[in-house]
Amino acid sequence: MEDRLAALRHDIDRIDDNLVRLVAERQQLVRQVASIKGERGAPVLDSSREAAVIVRACERAREHGIAPELASALMKLLMSASRALQTDLLPPASSRVTMPSRTIVIVGGCGGMGRWLTHFLGERGHQIRLVDPVPPKITEAQATYFSTLAPALPGAEVIFFATPLDRTAGLIETLPMAQTPALVCDICSLKQPVLEAMARARQQGYRTVSLHPMFGPAVAELAGCTLVIGELGDAAAANEVEALFATSPLRRVRLPATEHDRYMAWILSWAHLANLVFGTALARGPFSAAQLAAIGSTTFDGQASLVKRVSREDSRLYYTIQAANPEVPNLLSTLAVTLADYRKAIETQAPEQFAELMLTARSFWNRAEEETP
Repeated sequence: MEDRLAALRHDIDRIDDNLVRLVAERQQLVRQVASIKGERGAPVLDSSREAAVIVRACERAREHGIAPELASALMKLLMSASRALQTDLLPPASSRVTMPSRTIVIVGGCGGMGRWLTHFLGERGHQIRLVDPVPPKITEAQATYFSTLAPALPGAEVIFFATPLDRTAGLIETLPMAQTPALVCDICSLKQPVLEAMARARQQGYRTVSLHPMFGPAVAELAGCTLVIGELGDAAAANEVEALFATSPLRRVRLPATEHDRYMAWILSWAHLANLVFGTALARGPFSAAQLAAIGSTTFDGQASLVKRVSREDSRLYYTIQAANPEVPNLLSTLAVTLADYRKAIETQAPEQFAELMLTARSFWNRAEEETP
């Protein structure tokens, strides 16, 4: 028995050696890709290519009886290493977009996303004025601290509001008449609560654009993350703020700010709510978390991991994302109808109806894969 175990481990070692060799071979090809991108001035990140790689790997995994999640995680790890290698190899002219230093005010600069903006923009040579009633615990080397907004405004070219959603509109409305056409940007998770304040800012002589980073301040890798740029009728302003992020691998998506919340109802509100409902229902059930985790399953464990993270977030913010979005009632109506359809299929012992509902979901994602460039 021990000899058989040793033989199996020897075979596994041989396969592992081959995997490492193949990774090295892949990285050699990545070097050639970096060379071509350098010649063409192309960016490191190609989001559509990465998405296609993951879809293809998941298809191959299914063919070989492997969990698609494993193939997806493996490809993401390999592509992260690929991006890092390309970034190291590409000459500065083709991996970075140079632009003049700007004077940037970050209101709420001591909060999570405020600190992220301070670090990100300060690293790129911009002059940062950090505004927050609470002094930073650690002085940012790239920033000058102000406890109030007014003294930070003279000469400001860009003003970010990285403040709580329920306070941002009021803070924007405190802006005085613009001496120069500075660019005003909020980074709120919802746009309806700030649209009127941004309109008044334009009347005061400011240019406006609305951003939404689809990630939190603790994100370790920007590749694969999205920055939504909500246009407010000023394409030049949107171009200008997008240029501030051009040196990053962020995927940048532009849409009218007035359409933003309709998308977020289905991307944020529903994703948050689905996880919270899952966790709350479990908490009201007959088993403890430890009892369920001791048995678990791949589906349960994956969902539970998401629920743990979501349930530890700021409840006030998450409530606002639900209650302040005028599109959420439509989402809840669709959810109620869909849940009723599944309940009917289960209670009436109708496997064909249940299969039809599952097919609806499967077809939705299949179309997304087919539409991926």
